[in-house]
Amino acid sequence: NPSRDFVDDGVTQIISCHPNYKDPFVRAHNFILRGDGPLSYPTRQYIAIMASARHQCTYLINVSRDEFLASGGDPQWLQGLDHIPQKLKDLNQINKLLAHQPWLISRAHIEKLTKGTDSWSLSELVHAIVILAHFHALSSFVFGSNIGADGHTNGDEKENGHNGHNNGGHNNTVPCIGPPVAPNGNHNNNNNSHHHNQKPPSPSSLSGSPTTGAEVEALMKKLQTISEQKAGAGDDESASPDELMKNFDKLEYNSSQEMHSPVPFASNNPPVLSVGGVGVAPIQVVNSKLSANAGSNSNNNNSGNNQDNSNTGAIVGGNGGATGGGVGAAVGGGAAAQQQPVIDQSLSESARFVEDPQFGYEDFARRREESDVPTFRVQDYSWDDHGFSLVNRLYSDIGNLLDEKFKICYNLTYYTMGHKTNIDTTPFRRAIWNYIQSMYGIRHDDYDYREVNLLVERNLKSYIKSLCCYPHRVRTNRDYSKVMRGFKTSEKIHVNLMIFEARLQAELLYALRAVMRHMT
Repeated sequence: NPSRDFVDDGVTQIISCHPNYKDPFVRAHNFILRGDGPLSYPTRQYIAIMASARHQCTYLINVSRDEFLASGGDPQWLQGLDHIPQKLKDLNQINKLLAHQPWLISRAHIEKLTKGTDSWSLSELVHAIVILAHFHALSSFVFGSNIGADGHTNGDEKENGHNGHNNGGHNNTVPCIGPPVAPNGNHNNNNNSHHHNQKPPSPSSLSGSPTTGAEVEALMKKLQTISEQKAGAGDDESASPDELMKNFDKLEYNSSQEMHSPVPFASNNPPVLSVGGVGVAPIQVVNSKLSANAGSNSNNNNSGNNQDNSNTGAIVGGNGGATGGGVGAAVGGGAAAQQQPVIDQSLSESARFVEDPQFGYEDFARRREESDVPTFRVQDYSWDDHGFSLVNRLYSDIGNLLDEKFKICYNLTYYTMGHKTNIDTTPFRRAIWNYIQSMYGIRHDDYDYREVNLLVERNLKSYIKSLCCYPHRVRTNRDYSKVMRGFKTSEKIHVNLMIFEARLQAELLYALRAVMRHMT
């Protein structure tokens, strides 16, 4: 629906300091939820709820819950997983694997979902996978950006952000760093369309860390050391493939146990209240504006599309997608949107949407030692050479939107680092991206992972790992104060966006590889 923006204000305000990234992000997000595709609108929102619940991201759960009702979703589904069609229940396995241990996804999981009475078509399944991965990664961004606390953000405080907006307590927020490099870590000199060297926000509009620039100076020296070593090294001195592999194995993963204990899921069977004669589990409303939006959404969600609201209770039959084969009751959009569930802030909003809540992230390195799980080699299956074309084939146009987002986020640069200007920070940006994906067992064969240990300091490693693997543990204001001191707010936001995009790409690589193996 081009007439409406389906990205919540809390997210867009945070990324507004990077307009070259904001626009493709909004396009992709809107397309996933409201563009052409095989899944019905309510089903897309419910899958988003399931994905957000894996990380206990109440903020996104409530945003998707309101959109689910506004688009005609069955209120009974909001009671929990016991009240949804079997076809949706079957996504639980791949949802938890994608969220926590994507390296376990195999062709067997794809085959199981695409066969039987409640089977998914490949196009439906790929659409669902994109939604799951998108909202897993978006949960990391929401927690890292403090969105959702105090009715607007997810942290402890609420302060004035840059550009006159409230940025949800993001006075300590993460980097727009470095010259253009492709998302796979290789230089992208042949594609200038993704080199975003836009003018940065004015210094007066940004709030940097309250500390001195000592951390920036230390990083500058390390970057200079790497640059000099590469300039002085000949071809014979380059690390061999075996040495590069050993350096990957020696990569230090700072433990995030020092962060905060995970918040346990509450009972999976909370009380059910009656709303308009329909049983609905209590919902914690974190932003009163969300409820108001839901009512207005029901009046706008048919503008410019061919969606038939009489059938939006079905799983399939989305705008431009296949019809028939749907399950679930049909619920009129207007009536459902006007029925707002009872507020009860004492109950866990995520537990009812989660199966196997004890399943979580395990260190890939440790898991590989115990069970011989192989490393994912990007040279064998990459986004550019394999994932992009496959996802576009099964879910038309989404590959272009995702690819644009990946490249712009990675290549975005103001050539600044804190108070320093005209800085080539390619190694730092590449180290962050590759460190994120290495936690999911993804290895770039041509990259020397010694640079990660040199450039990504201990506290930043811990912060990144927690945001990727245990985002609900992050206490933004407290944890932010420990990392990237001396950097600008916009630079820190960029790193949060890199966490979002690198994690999203990692999940998609594992899932799409399994789909490809199923098809061959």
